[in-house]
Amino acid sequence: MLLRTPLALVTLLLALPAAARGGDLPPLETRLLAWSIDVSAGGRFDDVRMCVASAAGTRGGLAADVALTLELGQRDAPAVLTLSVPLMRPLLFGAAFRMLQLEPEAMLLFPGPRLGPLALRWGPSLGLSLHYGPDFRSGLGDDERGDDFFALGPRLGAFFGLHLPRPHGAFDMVFALRPYVTPLWGVGDAANHAGVVIGALATVRFRFARVWPAT
Repeated sequence: MLLRTPLALVTLLLALPAAARGGDLPPLETRLLAWSIDVSAGGRFDDVRMCVASAAGTRGGLAADVALTLELGQRDAPAVLTLSVPLMRPLLFGAAFRMLQLEPEAMLLFPGPRLGPLALRWGPSLGLSLHYGPDFRSGLGDDERGDDFFALGPRLGAFFGLHLPRPHGAFDMVFALRPYVTPLWGVGDAANHAGVVIGALATVRFRFARVWPAT
């Protein structure tokens, strides 16, 4: 259910240009697409999953990721939908540590007041956290590694960003703080792992925007 709503919204938004030709919707030049590369770093408390950057038995540690983000909406609308899929951590953890940590999320971003050349952007986020691997008591070595288990839970967060727009430019940047909390539960897990992840990320968003047709 968490995934169906964003996918349905994407399908609807992508269909809007064709529907607009019938005259029932705003003109095409209001349709916005922006894609971004998000580079994030921060920290977290985590009493469920192993942290590869911390010693065995440490609840949490550093966090970092690189994500691909898609922003869809209508120019000058009160909010836009943003879908984000992390890339670095799933690929790195899978290849180097035989683990899965994947946390796609959707954000609803609202514009705020301008602060000189900067514009505020803020909004809630909702995602899904998927884990497969050992718990925080595990070490990295094969002789220290604990039993793998599958866990999942909702990722609830917020986005507070400063957007540096460039007039008539296709590229701009957003600097953001993103706190979040994620309750996690083991699934088919003999040890019944359960706990919470609380953290925050500082994100730099390299954003490429496009409006149809170019104006």
